[in-house]
Amino acid sequence: MQYPFLPLLITLSLGSLYVSVASGENTLDIKTAYRMAEAAKCSYYTEGFMKTEMSVTKCLQDVKNSPELSVVTDKDVYSWTEDKDGYILVNTPHEVILAMRGTLPPIPHDGADFITIKDWLNDFTALPDDEGFHSGFIRSWNHIKTNLQQEKAKAFLEGAFRENAGKKFMVTGHSKAGALAIIAAIKMSKCQGWTMQEPDGVYSFEGARPLTAEGAKPYIGKLLKLYRIEHKDDIVPLVPPGAWLKSREHHIPPVLAKVFLGIDNIAYDSSGLGTLYYIDRDNTMNLVTDEHAILSSRIQNIASAYTDALSPTEAFRTVVLAKQLPMCLLVENNHTAHVDFLRFKVEGKDPAPGALASSWDKYCNLDTLSGAFIKDAMHKLGDLCVGPCDFLRNF
Repeated sequence: MQYPFLPLLITLSLGSLYVSVASGENTLDIKTAYRMAEAAKCSYYTEGFMKTEMSVTKCLQDVKNSPELSVVTDKDVYSWTEDKDGYILVNTPHEVILAMRGTLPPIPHDGADFITIKDWLNDFTALPDDEGFHSGFIRSWNHIKTNLQQEKAKAFLEGAFRENAGKKFMVTGHSKAGALAIIAAIKMSKCQGWTMQEPDGVYSFEGARPLTAEGAKPYIGKLLKLYRIEHKDDIVPLVPPGAWLKSREHHIPPVLAKVFLGIDNIAYDSSGLGTLYYIDRDNTMNLVTDEHAILSSRIQNIASAYTDALSPTEAFRTVVLAKQLPMCLLVENNHTAHVDFLRFKVEGKDPAPGALASSWDKYCNLDTLSGAFIKDAMHKLGDLCVGPCDFLRNF
């Protein structure tokens, strides 16, 4: 049976769950949000395949629509990476930014493949600890927290605030680091034993869920400085999965239901943690007042987008005609579109409905990937064959 008026009814009902970005106590400052999104993006240049393209400082200087970032020099940036975790500290004229690095993309890149594998394994270490925190994410947070309190990072922070005691301290992160930003909003407080300056604002972009529903309860409605920004068709903010995974009302596609059939439900949930701004299918960003009420439509949107992309016809067209990995462009666009969206808003433009571009589009190109794989393989052979094969490391 068809229900031709169902989409209209859903639209009307969901409209009451949104509040305009331009109104209310939780109004988001677009310029600040954009600055935090760009800082989070630049944190990926600490290590891995992107480091070979430009430095963290160069990435920040290239942000044309944020003069606070474009004026920084090397002395204004502290970069740290160790094993699977990394972050940058950026000293701008009016604030200090802690931008934690998200998961390294699974793309061949010389010297960092093993780190990338460990990074992804850490993401999938999803059993909660005694407080309900995602074991892998809380481990990364503790690693970062420990380094922030070490001599070099501490000296950088103290020096930055000594210049201007009125500087704000901002924390941000994307993807895995979006989850870490939520943890930071909880842990970087005096009541949690944090001894340094507390953040004035925390921004999580497309962050995964770092807490179970039970573990999140003590913090619901209390993280007033936390802003979460999530895109309509990005699946990352809905994982690890919660109660929706086995709920029939959400119409999980059969192919996905079979995959998750034997997985016990841990029930992760970020609803009520901080303030959620949701970029919908019209590329309009709204303050969400009831996350659970829009969950069903989010899941159906995502399932529809990815099911279509996996059809044999679409996969063939993507590989043969567009020379792209199937679904790669869709995944990257949805997971990084917030940067482009916020840039448009800062420029005073309204993004048109439809897909937004991603700065990582080229990493979905088969020619680029094959070139990276060959280069990576040659370098590894050069490392194994010392002496006569040294030339391979210059490939």
